[in-house]
Amino acid sequence: MSVPGSPHAADLNYFRVANFILYMKGRFTLEFHYPFDLDAFQARYASTDADVLTFVDFLPSSALAESPQLRVQEDDRAVLEISNFDEWWTHTEKRTRNMVRRAKKCGVEVRPVAIDERLFEDACRLYNETHIRQGRLYSGYGTRKEHLRERYLNLRDPEIIGAFYDDKMIAMIHLICANSVATVRTILISEMSRKTLPNNAGINYALIATAINRCSELGIRKMIYGRLGWQPNLDFVKRSLGFTYKTIPRYYLPLTSRGAKVMKLGLHKENWMFFPRVVGKRVFPIVDSFETLRVWAAAFHL
Repeated sequence: MSVPGSPHAADLNYFRVANFILYMKGRFTLEFHYPFDLDAFQARYASTDADVLTFVDFLPSSALAESPQLRVQEDDRAVLEISNFDEWWTHTEKRTRNMVRRAKKCGVEVRPVAIDERLFEDACRLYNETHIRQGRLYSGYGTRKEHLRERYLNLRDPEIIGAFYDDKMIAMIHLICANSVATVRTILISEMSRKTLPNNAGINYALIATAINRCSELGIRKMIYGRLGWQPNLDFVKRSLGFTYKTIPRYYLPLTSRGAKVMKLGLHKENWMFFPRVVGKRVFPIVDSFETLRVWAAAFHL
């Protein structure tokens, strides 16, 4: 999948087109995160290799909901409403505040990071530290520095927050910010830091807390952090930080005749959408078990 004028688009997750940020997703869809002119966008990018345009409307629009060209599907998300950092901190559980403080006590400094060569090198090191993360094969392994440079430089107003230990980046969080909404794109924590620092050093909590503070400074009032209700361990962290389950409309727009056929067959949906939440909670742990076996098989060349 590529877009004219974007030389490395086929290798990147994100790239800039005018004032919009696009996200390439699979071979069928081109995902777009922000409100836009529907007719102009469809006309301009009908010539791309994408067959279906899909986007989540974090600030629901009645005009989009009434559009006959779009098909809508409820998309569940973990959402945090932000008024200001002090209010969030005051209403956060004591255990969560202690986890945030623990990172500082362990000598970890968390701060916003400039988009420069050092970031590209640090991010590349984190991406390529290991091909297995949390017992699963990591899809980001093998990402090259030039791709990260292209990705971050072509984003509109990216926010990167890093965690440093002995002046070395050991973790990072990547936010995409627009229209008073911030989306957590990536959280990476060095596997070596898990061995160097005490257990439960609170790095992930400190990253999110700093991100919330940064969003408060920028006037952002909503943070989206993936989904809620599918991964129990991660769900616990999200809930303790104040994220709640909310449904948001996801729209689909065919760009080609093949895209229209794909949508008619229902193949445009993400895998998780084929399972009701009750069934998904039972199915996904089984999938994780098979993934663990696959990782061990790859490790021993079976």
